[in-house]
Amino acid sequence: MEGRRPPAIPEETMFERKYLSVIAGCCLLMVAVSIPANCMGIFLKPVSAALDIPYSKLSFYITIQYITMIVVLPLAGKIMAGVHMKKAMLGAVLCISAALFAMSFGHHIAFFYAAGVLIGTGLAFLLFLPVPLLINAWFNVRNGALI
Repeated sequence: MEGRRPPAIPEETMFERKYLSVIAGCCLLMVAVSIPANCMGIFLKPVSAALDIPYSKLSFYITIQYITMIVVLPLAGKIMAGVHMKKAMLGAVLCISAALFAMSFGHHIAFFYAAGVLIGTGLAFLLFLPVPLLINAWFNVRNGALI
């Protein structure tokens, strides 16, 4: 049993599988990132009115989010190279989900600033790194065209 190997996958099937995996990875990241990155401005006006704080103070959490991404991206690249990518991406999704859940209970601006740090940390792992790392690992020729 120990000496047995799984059957080899034909090269044609592997070629198609690589491209389908890249397309699926792009689609999954598009869905995972769309809520925290693209829908963040929808609730700013009602929340700022409900908490009676200026719109500009509440929207500063977005700035905190992107500053956190700038700080975390170099570390995220090293972590993603050393840890299994699924585990790193799962941790990032859980981090973003926890931050969005915490924001629903936020009654003070500090909740939103802390959530901005968590979302920025998670987006650093999800937004820029997984697909290029996957492409570089699987494609030896013309990987720049895919990126």
